[in-house]
Amino acid sequence: MPAATFAFPAVLVMVPGSYAFRAVIGLLAIVKAAGKSPVELQAETLSLVVTTVLLNDGYSSWIGHSAGNTHE
Repeated sequence: MPAATFAFPAVLVMVPGSYAFRAVIGLLAIVKAAGKSPVELQAETLSLVVTTVLLNDGYSSWIGHSAGNTHE
């Protein structure tokens, strides 16, 4: 088996994790600013949170759909 067989799923899982990590850093910066955080930081953090949720939902839907189509 080629190494890509194992490497691709590992990298695929890291993508939403990197968005989630950056979102947590943004959330911590917002909390640390105590109500005085810039709007740009809030918007970027919200964007990262939404992206993380959509990626995870997309992966779970794709995996569920793929697992359900084993009889075709």
